[in-house]
Formats: sequence, structure tokens, C-alpha cells
Amino acid sequence: MTCRSSPSTRALRCTRPFRWDQVLDDAAWAIDAKAPDYACAWHLRGHLRRLVDIATAGSRIKPLDRYTNNLVAQARELLSSRAPTTAPEAVAYLRALGQLTSELVDQLIAAHLVSPPVSEQDVLSAFAPPAPALSPC
Repeated sequence: MTCRSSPSTRALRCTRPFRWDQVLDDAAWAIDAKAPDYACAWHLRGHLRRLVDIATAGSRIKPLDRYTNNLVAQARELLSSRAPTTAPEAVAYLRALGQLTSELVDQLIAAHLVSPPVSEQDVLSAFAPPAPALSPC
């Protein structure tokens, strides 16, 4: 990854592609978490931080709606909060990270600040040979 400069422009200058499969898998796992997983929380914090950077940089190009601005504010608050100290708090924190990440992804896609995730099947079908034409009976 090659990220330089301030957080407001970091999202636009990162050359590492966004791994949607990893982001969405981590968010889904966190929402259903039954026990704290510090590695997943670490990854989700990174995903959420990057999404906040994208939203911040994108808001300079075009204003975000109120709901997206509220999500960004919640994400900043969650990212700056103190680490949970008990297992139930850690699970709640992990679920909040997952929920915010998932919702912010949806909002950034709707605002056209990020491209929607592409499934592996969509990529493979783009390179598949065309189906033979059926002759009329």
C-alpha cells in the first residue's frame, strides 16, 4: 500500500485496491460474533478507518447526505473510544464495528464514492466465451 499525506486525501491516494470480500466477510462475522476476536476487530477498525477517509475525501467533492454524515460521526466516535475491557463489551464493540462498516459501505456505494463489490462469478462470466446461438425450430 502506498498511502501518503493527510487523512483527508489518504483515501484518494491509496493504491491498494479495496478487498470487498474481506471487508464484507469481516463485517458479517462481527455482527454475528458470540465471542470477542481481537484480530477481527483490528481488521474492522482498519476497514472502517479507510471508509471514513473515503467519505471525508468524497464530501469535499460532493456533499454527503445527513445519514451518511451521521454514520461517519458514529464511526469516528467508535474508533476514538477506549478499548473494551470485558468480553461482553468486546462483543458489543465488535458488533458495532461490523454494523457501522456494513452500513457505511452501502451508503458510499449509493453516493457513488466507491464501486459496488463484484462477485467472482461476475468476473468469470465476463471472460467466458459467448453461448452458441440457438437456431429457431
